[in-house]
Amino acid sequence: TCVIPAGARVTKSEIYVETAATSGGSAVLNYGLMRTDTTTAYDIDGFDASVAVASLTAGATISGDGALINTTLANDGLFSATVGTANFTAGKVKLRIFWYMP
Repeated sequence: TCVIPAGARVTKSEIYVETAATSGGSAVLNYGLMRTDTTTAYDIDGFDASVAVASLTAGATISGDGALINTTLANDGLFSATVGTANFTAGKVKLRIFWYMP
């Protein structure tokens, strides 16, 4: 569990692909925040939405462009990553969130 606290200013997010992702379909990756109750979405794709398996190639760095970028969080949020359309079958990525407390 990784909590980003209320009041944090999110400056950017990025995905760094260590091992290329694969899928038997058209998998997409979404990442954002859940509320700390773990059942309520804060903004589930607030850092980036629908990052396609085709763009997750080894060595790639993908900058997030979600609604939480360049915003100050009003509530605590738990980091969350979800898969859509199809499942991933392989791959390894690092998700980085850059933030500070003003």
